[in-house]
Amino acid sequence: MSNVSSTAPPVTFAPPVSTHPFGGFSRPWVTAIVLFGLEVEGDAPVYLEIRFEDYQALQIEGDHLMLTLEETMKCAEAEYGIVPSDWRAMSQHEIDRIPFS
Repeated sequence: MSNVSSTAPPVTFAPPVSTHPFGGFSRPWVTAIVLFGLEVEGDAPVYLEIRFEDYQALQIEGDHLMLTLEETMKCAEAEYGIVPSDWRAMSQHEIDRIPFS
């Protein structure tokens, strides 16, 4: 079994609805998306997408594991209208707020 490390590709964050409306897309109740790149020993990285109904309150709508960054970006644009320039790196404080249990 491969070891998974969260130290690989950067953590990114799509802006909340207040600054970037996702209206008209498949899940309008999703207000933010966090993407973690996960390094898999001996294999290509995978990407964990976490969707939030309310990022400030940490209300998670769901998550999905994506096999490539390209697939992840295409889905984010198709489902939420998030283009590559909408993504940004998260601060360590923002990362530490997200529960992983």
